[in-house]
Amino acid sequence: MTPLRQRMIDDLRIRNYSRCTINNYIRLVARFAQHFGRSPERLGSEHVRDYQLHLLASKTSWGVFNQTVAALRFLYRVTLKQNWPLERLPYGKKPKRLPCVLSQQEVLQFLGAITNPMHRMALTAAYAAGLRVSEVVTLRVEDIDSARMLIHVRQGKGQKDTCSRRARTSAPSRRCWVTLRCQRPRSMPMCSAGSSPPRAALWT
Repeated sequence: MTPLRQRMIDDLRIRNYSRCTINNYIRLVARFAQHFGRSPERLGSEHVRDYQLHLLASKTSWGVFNQTVAALRFLYRVTLKQNWPLERLPYGKKPKRLPCVLSQQEVLQFLGAITNPMHRMALTAAYAAGLRVSEVVTLRVEDIDSARMLIHVRQGKGQKDTCSRRARTSAPSRRCWVTLRCQRPRSMPMCSAGSSPPRAALWT
């Protein structure tokens, strides 16, 4: 690991960035350096502009584009202490589109097609309460408040604790969650005490 990379990691850790954000920033800065075949210390704002045009030409998503800008802003303004105007590192304007909303029947059909009970319960919770994958896989039995129809999300996005209101007819009850945890099916080793479904299982 180069001293520059280690310094950037230390700067991110000091500011309490999440491990996921640190890994993403380091990966995106590494791509930037590989594109020019030089250390970022030897690259300037014009190289950043050229790289942004390269990302646009390669039809990179706006999410990746803006995250790359955020990583480079941190690198040059914090770690390398360059006093560049922010206008030299502009974010892209992300187009706004209406989401594709499933009908109630389509949602029920989708959830009903999931054969694994733990996967079905996790995805039902995600849909009913609007949870992220990273939030669903860390849910514990005590996080489900059936009496008040709330789900307690611990250390979610931005490392914040939040309470999410769950749908009365859709979200898993505390009793169902306990039942599935106690079954411990062989195909689901994460059902043991203190564990949770792996992220990959919810993407497939």
